[in-house]
Amino acid sequence: MSPTKVLSEVLREWSGVFMRRSGRDFRGFMDETGLSFSQLNILMRLYHGGKCGVSEIGERLGISNAAASQSIDRLVNLGLIERSEDPRTDGPNN
Repeated sequence: MSPTKVLSEVLREWSGVFMRRSGRDFRGFMDETGLSFSQLNILMRLYHGGKCGVSEIGERLGISNAAASQSIDRLVNLGLIERSEDPRTDGPNN
């Protein structure tokens, strides 16, 4: 086997191990914190992208605005985020 193919195979195997371990660690974090995958996605979206509206969060996560709002409310109740009204609209903004 050529060195390029050997390297490719080693990288493929390493990637598989890395993904399994990362997934396991991520799942463990979710279990420890009691946060759902959607809630963690919301936190990451807000951390990396800043403020945004409920509808944008719902759209990005592929969930309804009602489901996004419920997840956001739980994060607010846990003290992890603050929710405020967008002065430019009648809807909530996060």
